[in-house]
Amino acid sequence: MTEEHGRELVAIFADIQAVEDARRTGEDPRSGRPPRTPDAQMKLAEFLEREEPRLKSAYSAALEAYARGFGAQAATELDAWARKTVADCTIDPKDRYEPGHPWHYLPQGDNAPPIPVEEIEPDFDIGKLIERELPKNLSKRREKLRVMLASEQARLEEDKRRYQEIIQRGAEALSRYDREIAHSSDEMARATALSLKYNHLRYGLGRVAWIARQLGTDSPTIVIDAVRKSPTHQP
Repeated sequence: MTEEHGRELVAIFADIQAVEDARRTGEDPRSGRPPRTPDAQMKLAEFLEREEPRLKSAYSAALEAYARGFGAQAATELDAWARKTVADCTIDPKDRYEPGHPWHYLPQGDNAPPIPVEEIEPDFDIGKLIERELPKNLSKRREKLRVMLASEQARLEEDKRRYQEIIQRGAEALSRYDREIAHSSDEMARATALSLKYNHLRYGLGRVAWIARQLGTDSPTIVIDAVRKSPTHQP
């Protein structure tokens, strides 16, 4: 529940920011381009008018659900983490973007290549969220950590495989829904997929590092390097 809520909140808040930016710049957040005709401008304005309250309502609902499960203080901390995660995606000047943002890859953005897996930095702050999932009993805690470490390493392997597949095949690695419905172009679909998978890897690397540190069996750096360098298999 913690992990899913974290990812969900970051995605929703990033969309909220995109809508707010669109109101300021006049660009369609779905395409990154301004509408060319008065009719298109009106449709964009109507879309933004609907989308902003919908997204803010979804964000509030997700936070409320988390608060019911983990308490108000935990929800406040998760909210702050999600906002910081989204805010950290943007680099000054304002038209520069981190690899966790789709515009890092788009020609009208940074037009940058994907970051190699071995250069992706872990999100070490994620440990604050894992702590709440663990039992207080020390022996049970260590057992759960060992299970979690194996699970997180397996997830990282799959995220790494998928990230490399998108790098190699581009939009062809994506579903028809992603290419034809969810996004306005193959270019945008690829950029979004790369940014999401980059964030998944950064998030997962942070979880592995934190769990390894808690177990004290291996250096977190050694564990992360092993995951980064391990072979993956293309389908």
